[in-house]
Amino acid sequence: VKKQAQDRPMSMWISSVKQLEPVRHLLSPLLLDFMEAAWPSSISMVIPRGPWLDIFGLGDAAIHIGTPQSIAIRSPDCAVATHLINLVGPIAVTSANPTGEADTTHHNQVYAKLGKKVEGVLCDGPSPENIASTVVDCTKIETGQIGFFRVGLIPKSKDLNLIYPYKTCREIKAQQTGQSWKEELGT
Repeated sequence: VKKQAQDRPMSMWISSVKQLEPVRHLLSPLLLDFMEAAWPSSISMVIPRGPWLDIFGLGDAAIHIGTPQSIAIRSPDCAVATHLINLVGPIAVTSANPTGEADTTHHNQVYAKLGKKVEGVLCDGPSPENIASTVVDCTKIETGQIGFFRVGLIPKSKDLNLIYPYKTCREIKAQQTGQSWKEELGT
């Protein structure tokens, strides 16, 4: 419908971190802590792609999510979307604007830009958001490093305040056990 650009792959939305329970053992504990602290929200996290994705039964559709190296994952702060995701499982999503155009943050904007190309738009009333989501690079989170592909509604300072307390707690715990915090994370 919107001619997705090759450099802008689809992301995966989950209803909550609980939906990741079957793959918890395959994900970094620090990443899971960050997810618990940050979601639900308009923060998308780019994480390493791995065999954990196969557990969700996406089949051939999985090739459309992310890149061969990583995927963006998000738990939206939208009651209607999370209810739908609870019913059907994780879903592949794309932004609601034609590639290269300004972000849309209201269902009327989506209709105006995509018109009759879509049969409907999932709407949870007026969006309090009028700025695009923040996209955080969590591919190296186990080293305590995060980056930003895009700073949107959630500023960098809030993201950093969410992640660093967990990193610091893990560092202190590792010092007490005589193990490096990276070893504790399995890296």
